[in-house]
Amino acid sequence: MTPFAHLASGYWVYKIATITPGTGSPILLGLSLAGAMTSDIDGLFGKQMRDHRNTIFHAPSFWFLAFISIRTFAFLAGNENLALYVNAFFSGVFIHLFLDWFSGRTTGIRIFYPFSKKVYALFPIHPERGNIPVFPNKEHFAFWKFYLENKFLVLTELLVTLSPIVLLIAKK
Repeated sequence: MTPFAHLASGYWVYKIATITPGTGSPILLGLSLAGAMTSDIDGLFGKQMRDHRNTIFHAPSFWFLAFISIRTFAFLAGNENLALYVNAFFSGVFIHLFLDWFSGRTTGIRIFYPFSKKVYALFPIHPERGNIPVFPNKEHFAFWKFYLENKFLVLTELLVTLSPIVLLIAKK
């Protein structure tokens, strides 16, 4: 999914985390959005799109261990605010990973990495289509044409991306 869809999913994490009145805060919103984007830091390491998601940052096992460790610390410290912040951040991370599994076109995610390098995705993936630089150039037109061929994914991405805007308009 695009960064816009990931940010929108982070916003939904925030909205769900703040169902209880009085729990919203700029810090919680920031952590929800940061969690939804953090996995994509590996885009800075790879030279080609096919390299994206093939690092520990897109490995659910890594994030699960990090979550358990930090959440245990929050529990032992008896800090409810820290626990809420940890939950929001990692919910953003996990929804990001789910969306990448769901929308993978050139690569999925390695669910059991570093123990296994097997790639999982909902739809068949085409790694050869990811032989383009990470940073946009003229080759990205062919990639986006390929990406847009799957109408179901395009519609889903639009719904995810636009849903927070609809929510904000509906509240007015």
